[in-house]
Amino acid sequence: MRSTFISFLIFCMALMISGCLNDKGKSEQQDAGTDAAAEEGIVIDRLSHEIIPPAGVRVHFRVLDVEANPVRILTKKDVSVINDEKGEPFGTGGEGGGVPALGEPSNLGLYSVLALDMSDSIFNAGALDDVINGAKVFIEKLVNEPRGNLKHNVAILAFGSSSKTEWISDFNNNAYELKTVLEELRIGESRGGTDLYGSYMKSLSKIDSAGKGEDMVEKFVAILTDGTHEAGNEEQMRKDALSEKSASDADIFSIGIKGNYEEEKIEELASKKEYFALADKASSLTTVFQDVAERADAVTHSNYVVGVCTPVEMGDPTLTIQVDVDGRTGSATVQYSTSQLTGDITQCDEDEIAGVDGDTDTDSDSDTDFCDQDTEVRQPETDFCWRRCPLGQTWDGDSCEGTKIRADWCETNGENHDDCYPDNPGVSRCEQYLDSRYRVPTAEEFSVLLEESELGNMDGKKCNGGDGPTMCNGMFGSDSGWYWSSSLYDVYYAWNALFSYGSVGYDYVHNALYVRCVRTGP
Repeated sequence: MRSTFISFLIFCMALMISGCLNDKGKSEQQDAGTDAAAEEGIVIDRLSHEIIPPAGVRVHFRVLDVEANPVRILTKKDVSVINDEKGEPFGTGGEGGGVPALGEPSNLGLYSVLALDMSDSIFNAGALDDVINGAKVFIEKLVNEPRGNLKHNVAILAFGSSSKTEWISDFNNNAYELKTVLEELRIGESRGGTDLYGSYMKSLSKIDSAGKGEDMVEKFVAILTDGTHEAGNEEQMRKDALSEKSASDADIFSIGIKGNYEEEKIEELASKKEYFALADKASSLTTVFQDVAERADAVTHSNYVVGVCTPVEMGDPTLTIQVDVDGRTGSATVQYSTSQLTGDITQCDEDEIAGVDGDTDTDSDSDTDFCDQDTEVRQPETDFCWRRCPLGQTWDGDSCEGTKIRADWCETNGENHDDCYPDNPGVSRCEQYLDSRYRVPTAEEFSVLLEESELGNMDGKKCNGGDGPTMCNGMFGSDSGWYWSSSLYDVYYAWNALFSYGSVGYDYVHNALYVRCVRTGP
């Protein structure tokens, strides 16, 4: 009997301990805003908020599923903000605001490290061009295509042996400069053996130091290799690398090229299993890099901001964000201070609080519909987006800096000709140094741009000021020199344009002229 009683007592104590631990865990999860999410399918994290007097609260948050994967883009109907003082959504009974302004945060810091294996094995396998082309797709998807604050800042590490591993670009969101650096790798030399773990840890150290002091930050690492560690002390360095992976808050993608090595040693470098990608052959890397970039972009677009106007002006109130994504739900609670709040919701606008333009309709003829204001200028009354600067230069906000690239007509256009032959047939300089959206302008497009110039007219007007044509005047700033078009004149000549004088003429195809690129929006 005594034994039975003791067993019963131990059983009860175990239940009590279990209950205490559960209560404690629930409380901690509630503070982190993930209590309901863990059970119901949606995780809301990265919570932060700002008070905007006299009655505004701006809340930043991220939404993922329980496996930390992105969900579809949210709409206003997917989100509710509850005034916990009343247990009702803000706005009920005419008090406060609901969720009129759900959008992407304007202060989101985006950082990515691209670590590329430039060792002997990559060169010997003839995989270099595929690696560079894949990396350029990564830059295109995360830097060139996004607008404004959604462009990633990318740092590039070229690794091989420890002595030849180097950062070839610090964090940068200029797609042209990043692609130019990658093109330099294409014509560079091998960097010896593979210090995989040392390079991996360099990448994590770099990404973990990024975005310090910023409220909202997303960080990514993409590391590519075609083999395992060769630099020695492998087991200890592997342990150190995996330890640093566990401590990092970055999303880490590992990319391998199928070969005669232990693929598991590359897979384990990814922050989760589905972030490992294996290319069956080097020519598949473009698709692999595109998939990795799209995954990172989906995480980027999982960040949101809402603005509410609260009538609460006293105490230590809380509000709760509730998300319902096609039946999967989650919630998170935020406590906010009333020290700067008066409760005067008549002086509060939810759209302004969230920093979102309440009128989401845009003028279809505005420059921002088609052209990137940082790198392009739109030709009036057309859908043409011209690069502000000639190929080889970058726009610093006031002028073009750097050295303009010159090439013959064949190299410029990637076309074979009796008098010249390109290094990359079928690929224009615009595609090579920018991306596939860009092309070399036709002679007719130059003529329309310069307005006063007919083909063959050598007596034009300046494009960059003075009495220049109204369409072109002021578009490009001070400019000089001849630019190739994509149009041949005859078997020996091709059309070109002189911006500083508004002329359209022709020259021998083997002569080296400048390159200006254009694309058609949107």
